Amino acid sequence: PSHGQKSSDYYIGDGSGRIIGKTAFEIGGSKIVMESTANDSLVVLSAGSYYVCPSCGWASQNMPPKLHKNVFGRTCNASGKKKEYYLSHDFKTDVVKITFCDSNGASDGDIMQSVLYAMLEGISEELGIERTDIKGCTFRIPYNGNYLYTLIIYDTAAGGAGHVRRLL
Repeated sequence: PSHGQKSSDYYIGDGSGRIIGKTAFEIGGSKIVMESTANDSLVVLSAGSYYVCPSCGWASQNMPPKLHKNVFGRTCNASGKKKEYYLSHDFKTDVVKITFCDSNGASDGDIMQSVLYAMLEGISEELGIERTDIKGCTFRIPYNGNYLYTLIIYDTAAGGAGHVRRLL
């Protein structure tokens, strides 16, 4: 897809990700746990689907017309058959998981999304790095009979540039 396509990043975790460090501390009576892993996994998923002709491979974001031409310029005989796909790829990089264990706001996805972007801005300023060098997403986890959103902060460079390692 062209670079103008929208996509979303999701943390999928990796059992083989190497734990670099883990620390817990308290701020204002709320427990916060930070865990850093190397070689952890995320997936990028396209926001929109693509239609692909199973006969000739013709592809577009729009439904293929009943008659379309194949790569050789001949009319494809698939007569409008299509298959819908979402493009994705997974990648490995350094990750820091930040969990606000005792916070009521941690169960609200909208609040945690705001906290995530504030953290990304603050981290990039404090570490003296470009804001585009790190990214983040939220990940819902079970915790003490409830679900909390943990913040996933990661290096944008595949394999990790080492920025998030500096957080611990």
